[in-house]
Amino acid sequence: RGSSRRTAGRKRRLAVRRDETGTRVEQLRLETPGADILASGDLKTGASTLKFDLRLSDASMVAPGLNGPAEFAGTIAQTNADWTVQANLAAPGAAEVGIDGRVTVDGNEIGPATGRADIRIGDFAPYSALAGRDLAGALQLTANGRADLQALTFSGSLTGTTVDVRTGISELDRLLVGTSKIAVEIRRESNGITVFDQLSIITPQVIADLTGSISTAKSRLRFNVDFMDIGLYAPELSGPVAAEGVIASSGGDWDVTASLRGPGGTAATVAGQIAADARRANLNIAGSAPLALANPYIAPNLASGAATFNLALDGPIALSSVSGTLRANDAGLVVPGQRIALGSVAASARLSGGRAQLDASAGVTSGGRMTLSGSLALSAPYPAELDIALSNVAVSEPGIYATTIDGNVSVRGPLAGGASIGGAFNLGPVEIRVPDTGGAAIGKLPGLEHENTPAAVRRTLARAGILTRDSTPSNSPEYPLDLIVNAPSRIFVRGRGLDAELGGQLRLTGTTADVITEGRFDLIRGRLDILGKRLTLTEGFAKLQGDFNPFLRIVAETRNGGATIRIVIEGIASEPEITVSSSPTLPEDEIVSRLLFGRDLSEISPLQALRIASAINTLTGGGRGDIISRLRQNFGLDDLDIATDETGATGVRVGKYISEKVYTDVTVDSTGKSEINLNLSITPSITARGTVGSDGSSGLGLFFEKDY
Repeated sequence: RGSSRRTAGRKRRLAVRRDETGTRVEQLRLETPGADILASGDLKTGASTLKFDLRLSDASMVAPGLNGPAEFAGTIAQTNADWTVQANLAAPGAAEVGIDGRVTVDGNEIGPATGRADIRIGDFAPYSALAGRDLAGALQLTANGRADLQALTFSGSLTGTTVDVRTGISELDRLLVGTSKIAVEIRRESNGITVFDQLSIITPQVIADLTGSISTAKSRLRFNVDFMDIGLYAPELSGPVAAEGVIASSGGDWDVTASLRGPGGTAATVAGQIAADARRANLNIAGSAPLALANPYIAPNLASGAATFNLALDGPIALSSVSGTLRANDAGLVVPGQRIALGSVAASARLSGGRAQLDASAGVTSGGRMTLSGSLALSAPYPAELDIALSNVAVSEPGIYATTIDGNVSVRGPLAGGASIGGAFNLGPVEIRVPDTGGAAIGKLPGLEHENTPAAVRRTLARAGILTRDSTPSNSPEYPLDLIVNAPSRIFVRGRGLDAELGGQLRLTGTTADVITEGRFDLIRGRLDILGKRLTLTEGFAKLQGDFNPFLRIVAETRNGGATIRIVIEGIASEPEITVSSSPTLPEDEIVSRLLFGRDLSEISPLQALRIASAINTLTGGGRGDIISRLRQNFGLDDLDIATDETGATGVRVGKYISEKVYTDVTVDSTGKSEINLNLSITPSITARGTVGSDGSSGLGLFFEKDY
């Protein structure tokens, strides 16, 4: 009898015939908009067959995210007590699976079963959405097996290859580039023991094998792993790494013994027990390892040196169960983002109860030393109580400033974001350079863009922190700030004829993402020299505006040639602007003429006109530094001045800080007269000043100064 029916886009058909030989399903068909199912067969005693064919227009019907047609077809046949299965699956990604199996069923007894499966996947990419990872590569496997379902025994083998497999896990993908091989031989015996005669994985980078047996009464597994070159993960190291060990059990906990060795002093041993349910452990772990192994995870920062560790894991498998000590001696750390390089690092971490007690000291390669102490939780959000001490640490921005720092900083709170940073710094002598910006200067070229930058170059730029970035807001955590910067004196601003000393105090508040500065460094003394002409500074300060490129404002005034002349240097230290003005208002070259020669521009000689051009060039940054500045630097002085007064007499003044609060200068003129001045800073507002001259004159005074 046959029948068919069509409803709402579906088509169904069933044709069945029964006679004295048995029942025959001539056709069973179900059509839907996305699937087509076909089946036919004979139901006969000892000679039944069934053919089936399932076709899907899109595999996403059964596996969301897997797109493309799929088909599963095969035959199930009976010959007396023997049943055979042959089936083929075709799926997206040029995937093919062939199955060929045989089993004997005699009444209620099921005899031995044998089978073979051939699996080939031409491209894993179509399965990326299904796996939630970026997949790629190809796979080919062949599996053979035999099982006795009555005796519960089996034996089997698997061989296969992969080509350029990508899992989306970068650390694993590095091992799978190229052709990899896998081979497995496994059997279960009648006594309940499962034996691994072979389990090996061979990639261009790793050779790993496992042998042994497992049973409820006794188990023993031995493993060996050879890694060809650790440089794949730590470019600073090169050489093979080998690990081996034994895991054994007599029906209870697993006993573990393992060792590892590698280049750069890498070595480790593990011994102890792991609970049968793998929830608890009692292990001793000891050894040493090069710190460069951490570089891929802290990039662009770079660590060097070695660490030793002696740890114990006792309890649940978690960091809270770890105790012991980690130590590093003569290590190094480079932090390019903050222009910090540390050497001779000696550090220890004592672990207990999920926290680490830290103690470290390091020399700063640019000068000075840092120490760190405190504790840190080992789980998010990593709450910490850290104290950092700086001693004479040299910091600089090449061509802009240089100084040393002493002070203490505390970090309190979660390091994952929100920890408060507070403390106070004292600055040593600060040199702020107003740079020359002549035509020979080399800097960034506006509008220059790099195209098709090689990957290696991009990695170098990223490590250096100068890779071009878009304006997308950073997701980096923010940390509240409350830092005091003290520098009551000896902040020297020099360049373009300027020689000034400032002092004061700053307070940094806000957050690391938005620094707010309060206070500034104000003028103590100074001058501006232009071709031998001296202008006394009447106003000046330096402050920070969210970064560490100081903002300057320096004002010099004098009266000459019937005009009051005012020169203002204002802007960030790396690119200040110079303005010249006068009262009454005059053109710039006229102002310079009156400043240098005390007369109108129309009354000067051609040589004097050249001197005016030279003066303007100095003010605008075209100079390369005068001989006086070079002499002062070579003699290690804080001040060196050669001046000429209105009568033509020449004088030399030399100034130097004897201590942090005592400043002295000596002046000798061309007639042989000399004068010694001594300044003692009692407080930021009170200064004692004394003078002694070669002519027997002397003076002593107490001065109170305060800026409003």
